[in-house]
Amino acid sequence: MDPDSSILGSWQTWLLLLLIMASAFFSGSETALMSVNRLRLRAAADQGNPRARLLLKLLEVPDKFITAILIGNNVVNILASSVATALAIQLWGSVGTGIAAGVMTILLLTFGEIIPKSLATRFADQVALQIVPVIHFLTRLLTPIAVLFNRLSSLIAKLVGGGAEPTSRVTEEEIQTLINLGQEEGVLDDHEHSLLRSIFDFTETTAEEVMVPRIDIVAIPLDADINELGEVFAEHRFSRLPVYDGTLDNVVGSVHMKDYIRNKDNPNIKLEDILRPVLFVPETLDIQTVFARMQRQRISTAIVLDEYGQTVGMITPSDITEEIMGRFMDEHDTDVEEFVTLKEGAIEVDGGYLIEDLNEECDFDIPVDTANTVGGYVFYKLGRLPRVNDRLPLSDKVEAVVTEMNGKRVAKVRLFPTVPIERKMTTPAE
Repeated sequence: MDPDSSILGSWQTWLLLLLIMASAFFSGSETALMSVNRLRLRAAADQGNPRARLLLKLLEVPDKFITAILIGNNVVNILASSVATALAIQLWGSVGTGIAAGVMTILLLTFGEIIPKSLATRFADQVALQIVPVIHFLTRLLTPIAVLFNRLSSLIAKLVGGGAEPTSRVTEEEIQTLINLGQEEGVLDDHEHSLLRSIFDFTETTAEEVMVPRIDIVAIPLDADINELGEVFAEHRFSRLPVYDGTLDNVVGSVHMKDYIRNKDNPNIKLEDILRPVLFVPETLDIQTVFARMQRQRISTAIVLDEYGQTVGMITPSDITEEIMGRFMDEHDTDVEEFVTLKEGAIEVDGGYLIEDLNEECDFDIPVDTANTVGGYVFYKLGRLPRVNDRLPLSDKVEAVVTEMNGKRVAKVRLFPTVPIERKMTTPAE
């Protein structure tokens, strides 16, 4: 019998093939377990899939199974190289050692790493569910060795890194990328995408952008009696009102409707007896910090001050919620749309509509350095108190006509584009 054929048919050859397959198994297992979709996995576990439940439990402590896989992979790779060297020496003598090293490098890299990892990445969920019982068994079997290696690696990490805490596995930028991909792939609709994006804009939004402006604040003087307070609550239907002493620049607290209801039948009660504290914040403070302070101090009303200490606005938790979730029907809202496209091509907007949003939707190029809202910019351009039917250009692309006033505030403005525009948001009027 030919010695070459005898060697190729020997148990060592079959053992070598088995070890290469084991190397592929360990490499693919590591990739599949780390690439599995945890949302789908949790859904499968909730539906009663026992392997999904086992896999979720395994993923809670990834260091254990990763160490077990690495131990197993290194053991089979070393054994495979040893067996290959023994076979090569039988075939080619002393030169067989070098040949075995070169051949095994190619075999293990191709069939033990690249191919299994590529397949495991493509079919991560299916592969992970199939191999989890074996990996779970090996993890338990190799736990004593794995614990030893984990403690050794932790000790080295502390010596090298000074015991620093591990960084977050998922960064804010990665989450925002996933949100954008979700919209592109149709997983998230436009409303869901905008809602999630607005949460990340939370830290970039200032109190000035969210507040109810001073001109719209409904407040009550400190010397008002309980009956006057009831009349204001009945007329405006707000749940809380700021209370001032002398002028609105001297807010001394707020009064809640619940406190009014409890004390309305007491003729001797004074507003100062039911006052609640308010939070004073600068207009440049971000609303994340404002919201955190309101929660920490359990205060439901924040008064916004300018650089001179004058009151410029007011913020309640619902104002912050609106900033995140968009406009919704509450005590500040009516059934009037903020942005309505009319049949003749004009656009009607609320005076409080943000210029930045309008420019983004219609590309009007209205300056934003002098005012934040359309009504505010109309006031600035006119240089006086606006009146109904006032007409003025806001930019080279659009003219505005004041159609409704609410006291001294511009309530409605009709916009007439002077150049063709591509609108990103349209709400045709009936």
